[in-house]
Amino acid sequence: MTAAELTPEAAAAAIGPWATAAEAYQLVTVDVPAEHWTEALTAARDTLSLAFFDWLSAVDELAEGFAVCAHLAAVGDARTVRHLLLRTRVAREGAALPSAAGVYPGAGWHERETAEMFGIDFTGHPHLVPLLLPDG
Repeated sequence: MTAAELTPEAAAAAIGPWATAAEAYQLVTVDVPAEHWTEALTAARDTLSLAFFDWLSAVDELAEGFAVCAHLAAVGDARTVRHLLLRTRVAREGAALPSAAGVYPGAGWHERETAEMFGIDFTGHPHLVPLLLPDG
């Protein structure tokens, strides 16, 4: 699939039947339910060949909870780099999401930072300890 072929419809179909997608500013964003997070990451890697994990973070959406976003890419020829933003939402109370580190090992550091900054628990993370802030 080329960069031009990564339409919102094609991306959502490749990720799963529960995925929805839109495009803004030349970036396709796929939204998935939290219970399908790991499955969606795996599909992005294996079906869409988005093997490069760029970053993961969260957005505090106040009463709506947290939007957790992972930016993924397929790299090769500089003219055909494909990007995708995979996004899910978790409730503010008891915010938790399965760790992406089993699918993309590079996600581990980003999850540690996001856990520390937003209080989201990434269940199954191999070493979810603070990175930046002092205790308390």
